[in-house]
Amino acid sequence: LEQINSFATCSGSANWIASSDPAGGTPGEQNSAFDPTPDSTPPVLESVLVAGAQTLILQFNETMDQGSLTSGMYTIDPSIAVQQAVAIAPDQVQLVLMDPLVVGTLYTITVADVTDCSGNAIGQASGTFGLPEPVEAGDIVINEVLYDPVTGGSDFVELYNR
Repeated sequence: LEQINSFATCSGSANWIASSDPAGGTPGEQNSAFDPTPDSTPPVLESVLVAGAQTLILQFNETMDQGSLTSGMYTIDPSIAVQQAVAIAPDQVQLVLMDPLVVGTLYTITVADVTDCSGNAIGQASGTFGLPEPVEAGDIVINEVLYDPVTGGSDFVELYNR
């Protein structure tokens, strides 16, 4: 395996690839997959997971600066204050809220002042989330099934949320 970019120390496993050198490796030489391009791409907020009535987990698309995750600005609308932000993985932060979420309310979180491991600022990102209503029998039904499609077609199951 060769490291693709020795300047991108935060890239983890995505920064390694099999050598394409005919000898099978390049010890003492520049790696065959060498790419010195600096990371200048800002991080992206990929998802917001509701882990409990007062707990959110934000998932980013790359390794983040852990200090910026704990000190970042997290604004929730309708307004709920963030009590604590804890980096729980290289690309995740857990937010503990001051008050519980209200069932059935759609919230928007805006993230600012966080950076990836290379120092690229997120600018401002947002995501929507909510605490779902309890599921009852019959809420979701199988509405249609296609099990033997014409040539070139696809099997499918259609679910309907009543």
